[in-house]
Parts: sequence; C-alpha cells; structure tokens
Amino acid sequence: MSILLRIERESGGQPIELGDGQITGYSYINTSPADFFAKAYNAEHSIQIRGEIPLRLLPPVEQDADNSNTLYAWALTEYRPDNDYYRSVIVQIVRHEKTIREAKFTHAYVHVYQE
Repeated sequence: MSILLRIERESGGQPIELGDGQITGYSYINTSPADFFAKAYNAEHSIQIRGEIPLRLLPPVEQDADNSNTLYAWALTEYRPDNDYYRSVIVQIVRHEKTIREAKFTHAYVHVYQE
C-alpha cells in the first residue's frame, strides 16, 4: 500500500507530487455540529500529512519564480486574495495499482508546518 500526495496551484504551474514511500501516513478529520440542520453548512474538514521527504527531491525555492512551489514556501505564504494561498490537495491510497481511497481538498491551506 502506498500514499500519494499531489498539490496543485489554482494559477497553474508545476504541482508538488510526493509518493514512493515519502508519505508515511495521514489523518483525515471531519467534524460537524450536533444540530441536524447545521451539518450541511458548518462541517469542518482537516487533514494531517506525515512523511519523510529528502530535501534534494524538492525543487529550489526562488523568489518570484514559477517553480517556487515547495511545501516550505507554501507554508510561509501570507494570505492575500491575489496570491496562491489556497491550493488543491489530493491524497490517494493505492493498493496493488488501484486507488482504494481518495481525499480531495479544493481550497486547502497550511495551518501548521513542522520539520
């Protein structure tokens, strides 16, 4: 079984793709209020991704360059409506070359980043 991670910018550019044992685990949490009518509007989703990524596999961080989309650079991005603060994140669980689970976050952002 392997876990694949793909992070895409809304403005295009080169995505971040990690796999081949680099992602060691993830936790998906979906919380919603107890009130039945509020469940559709107040659901909260979060994902925690753990892995071991050698720095040599990440593209270089350059100021104002299109390939500066590393995890670290994304984690340091400040919120502004015109920058790539939100990104699309897809986590796939693959077993025997078949996707058995997929979680997709269309407007994901980094809340906590640790090295």
